[in-house]
Amino acid sequence: MGIRKPRLSVMETKRLAFEKTDDPRATPPHDFNQSNIPAGPAEPQSLQQDRPATPIEPVASRPSQFERVAIRPPFDATVDALSPVAAPEKLQVFLSALPPAPGVSNIFDTLCRQYSPAKSLQMILRRAISDYEFLLLEGTFREAPTSYPVVKTNNPLFVYTSRMMPAALIAIARTHFDPLKLESNRALGLKLATAALACFFVDEPRD
Repeated sequence: MGIRKPRLSVMETKRLAFEKTDDPRATPPHDFNQSNIPAGPAEPQSLQQDRPATPIEPVASRPSQFERVAIRPPFDATVDALSPVAAPEKLQVFLSALPPAPGVSNIFDTLCRQYSPAKSLQMILRRAISDYEFLLLEGTFREAPTSYPVVKTNNPLFVYTSRMMPAALIAIARTHFDPLKLESNRALGLKLATAALACFFVDEPRD
């Protein structure tokens, strides 16, 4: 009986055994590598020339935490909702006025029964100046009265006091009562107080 020649060579038998095994630690035969695998058919040169070249765009690297802080756009100063609003500038005004004649103001005559004429007029002047500030702000003071009857005497009793008023309202009053800006602050205070009292006495309720 003759000896049959095997259909597979020794190397092909090892290759088939390697492909069937599931052990990842198995290694292929020493001469079974990529160099033995025949390359596929080359692409025709005409197709290579017709294919447009696609430029490769560089991938921007993600900035680090410190770089992100550095490139952050600047912001304006923030406003705290709980912060107090800046109050308007105020200046001290030295006021002076003369007491009204009897019968001009029922409130003044009533106060004089309990207080001195100076004290009574000071109490009224505080209220009168507060009301006159609204007239200065609205602009209606230009049509308001600026004088009231007083007692004529050789020694007039001037009543003095002071008040803090917004600088903007003082500027309005000076432009109206002293357009040339030549009078002193005391003279401006006298005109301002007199006008405020005149408005108060006119608006005072009558019996």
